Amino acid sequence: MNIVRCFLAVSISLSLMACGNESSDKPDALPQIPPPPAGGYEPDFSDFETVANIDLGELKELTGQALIDGLEKQLNDSLLTRSSTAQFEIIPQWGYDTNLRVVDVNGYYALETTLAAGKVGKPSASELNGFSFKISLPNGVVKQATLSYQLSLAKPLGFGEAAKSPDYIYLPGLTSGAPEVQNNKPTAAGTGFTYKFSTDRYGYLNAKYADPTNGDLTNAQLQYAEKGIKPTQGQWDLIQQNITVNDFNYDTAQANGSVTTYFNREVVAPKSGSTTDRILVDDTHPYNLQALVEVYRYYKHSADDISAVQEQKVRIKNLSFAWNNDEVALPPPVDDQPDLAGYPNIKVLDLALLAGMQGSDLVAGIEQQLNKNLPEGTTGTFKVIPKWGFDGASNWDSENLTVEIVQGQYVLQTTIAEQAVGQPADGKEAIRNGFSFLIELPNGKVKEATMSYLYRLSTPLGNGDPSKSPDYIFLPGFTSGDPLVANSASQPGEGFTYKLNTDRYGKLSTRFTDATDNKFYNSVLQQNGADIRIDANLWHLVQQKLQTNDFVGSASTADGSLDMIYKTGAMTAKAGAVTARTQVDAHHDYKLAALMEVYRHWKHSADKETDLKEQVVQIKNITFAWKNDDINEPTTPPAANYCSTKGFAQSRALDLASINGLTGQDLLDKIGQQLGDLPAGTLTFGNSRDNIRIVENAGELALEVTYAAAETGQMATANGTDFAVPFPTGNSKLRGACFAYDLNVAIATNENKDVILLPSILLNSGNTLLSDHRYATNKYKRFSAKFINPPHADLSWLDYGGNNYVNANMWYKMNQHLQFGNNGTGSIDFQMNDVTYFKPNAGKFDGEAFENVNHQLVDASDVDHVQFTANFDTYRHDAGGVKQQTIQYKNIAIGWNTAN
Repeated sequence: MNIVRCFLAVSISLSLMACGNESSDKPDALPQIPPPPAGGYEPDFSDFETVANIDLGELKELTGQALIDGLEKQLNDSLLTRSSTAQFEIIPQWGYDTNLRVVDVNGYYALETTLAAGKVGKPSASELNGFSFKISLPNGVVKQATLSYQLSLAKPLGFGEAAKSPDYIYLPGLTSGAPEVQNNKPTAAGTGFTYKFSTDRYGYLNAKYADPTNGDLTNAQLQYAEKGIKPTQGQWDLIQQNITVNDFNYDTAQANGSVTTYFNREVVAPKSGSTTDRILVDDTHPYNLQALVEVYRYYKHSADDISAVQEQKVRIKNLSFAWNNDEVALPPPVDDQPDLAGYPNIKVLDLALLAGMQGSDLVAGIEQQLNKNLPEGTTGTFKVIPKWGFDGASNWDSENLTVEIVQGQYVLQTTIAEQAVGQPADGKEAIRNGFSFLIELPNGKVKEATMSYLYRLSTPLGNGDPSKSPDYIFLPGFTSGDPLVANSASQPGEGFTYKLNTDRYGKLSTRFTDATDNKFYNSVLQQNGADIRIDANLWHLVQQKLQTNDFVGSASTADGSLDMIYKTGAMTAKAGAVTARTQVDAHHDYKLAALMEVYRHWKHSADKETDLKEQVVQIKNITFAWKNDDINEPTTPPAANYCSTKGFAQSRALDLASINGLTGQDLLDKIGQQLGDLPAGTLTFGNSRDNIRIVENAGELALEVTYAAAETGQMATANGTDFAVPFPTGNSKLRGACFAYDLNVAIATNENKDVILLPSILLNSGNTLLSDHRYATNKYKRFSAKFINPPHADLSWLDYGGNNYVNANMWYKMNQHLQFGNNGTGSIDFQMNDVTYFKPNAGKFDGEAFENVNHQLVDASDVDHVQFTANFDTYRHDAGGVKQQTIQYKNIAIGWNTAN
């Protein structure tokens, strides 16, 4: 400055001549920013086209989510011009529900938050240390924008004095991607920028600016006329931040961005580093401008005792935004591409043609798009089977999958609500927790296939940080049979599932089950020996390359494998390479499908429900490819059983030899595993009726059930047994069921007056019982039908077996089965020794043969959702039973057929 230079010259020459100041030989003081008026300075929005602000006086009664909603409405109501229908959106992070309020400060309404004495760092739910939320601008790709607010502190900043507090407090600023600010480090590629402010123990205001350029603004004191500026306790200091986002030369970011900061309407600059010629957004970042409205005490200097950190109240008013309508010409997105070399058949799902669809329309649209212009020579078609996320009319499900346009690209989008955990299911309270559907490949027998997709999470993964969510989320992968993933090999005939999983540490892991072992049940995934970390708001490519095992005769070979790609490099499990695997055995009907399933499936015991944030998951570029060779299917079928010999393509038989010696729950667990692929502990005995054991009869093993003398009804604990095994049919559309066994009664039922209900087939849809095809012994030494919800009135009580008596201590081969078509109509048969038991009778079914009667077995609305259950609820139903009765069962089998 001229005054200073003149003063220096005069001092050196010892001249008495006045130089710019005739009354003194001292220099003028450096210019200072004058204190603001009582209500603070107004921001300067003269260079901006659109302005939005908030009237906190109208929100003075609101707190928590209602306050957040009110702020959002205020911003949207105050828009002066709109180039589109887009609006502000506020994304709550933490503290807003317990530590944010509107207060009257000398006639001015302000947001107020408390920083409790001694509290440092992002707080837990019970602590008071500020708040955090993000405000997305209506147009997140504008080139020029500004954020302004007026700040007031209740306690002066400083150290060494009881009246002051040595506070390092973060204050609001603009961001895209909200990357963490790390001292002297630029942000990682693709993560964007964060330009926020902080106070310090010396009372100064500092820039905490992080972007891809360099790290020279990550902790820089803000100055005016080469002197640090200080917010003053009790006064309203205006902070205004203007940004100009850099341009692009096609896909190359140009270093012509800038950030300008005003303090009480004067330009202030960092002590070091340049605020011009910067890159805010690089070519891999999905630019989306937001305000990071975050206030908390984040640090304590080692020189300060914790007792010196005093309660502080931070107040903010006149929170305002302004922007120009010019947009950044972002480079076209360049997504990572899957490796499809060597696959002659390729199909990519075109989401653009599904825009606006959801629910059943979206399911149909996906199937239609996949089947459009299939590769030449393709046999069969894609088939989409929905599980949940598509039924808005249901009392347990919701429409939770939509097609959205994001930066010019169409994506599938689903929401995982805060605190939502577990699959939505009939009988449970409705929750928004992702979606699930299967995509069966046109040829489900192919030996080699690949699937790929890109996914993106909206909320960072992590724990112990209120801005992150400790999410265990399933991501899509290949399957056949869709077995549940358990910490064990899959059961015989069950198939395999190879899906992925996120965790509370931000890592990606396997959730694999197949017929080999549990090696990949939960193994962290790595690249180049380092654990993969999942970044929020970035696209991640996942690709699985499957090779399914073969067969030699009926023996499966251990030559299956799964290669994986993440982004552009190979991905491997920490447990080792996924090779030498058996995915399918001779009992499994191999049908390759993609399990498109995304939901939060678990909460760690160390995390609270309130830690689970809303998570938005997006998926795009869904691709399938396959080779032409099929696996060699087993040439020798599994051992025959009573159901397989009756034409049921899928069946299970109970191997009593392998469970001989077990009793109680251990026995029940093994029955559930063999017949239903159920994990141990899934089944329990109803009403403690566990009167079941394995015995030997003439050199053969049998399952024996006892019915105590004179005991009647389901509540009598000594009266038979009670458990039910769902058929392991996965998501198949079922069209037939079989339940068969040999039966031996110890005492003739006419002698003991026994009406005992036998194991039967249940038809159900979710938790809704459709019908129970119950058969029973009776007091006339015959069998009877006693159906619940019978498809025909005659089946509520039917006793016409002629002279087909059931003698004591003789084995009878019993087979009950049913078949129905796509409209739910079909037939029932109940056979003894391979002959229909019930004889034609003029008074029953109009004289038509029992096995030929056409019944409406399932309503048309349930026909594609019906499930079968082997019901072992067997007990003496009516009064009788002078003596204890025992019934032995062997050669127990279940079977089912599916829709063609």
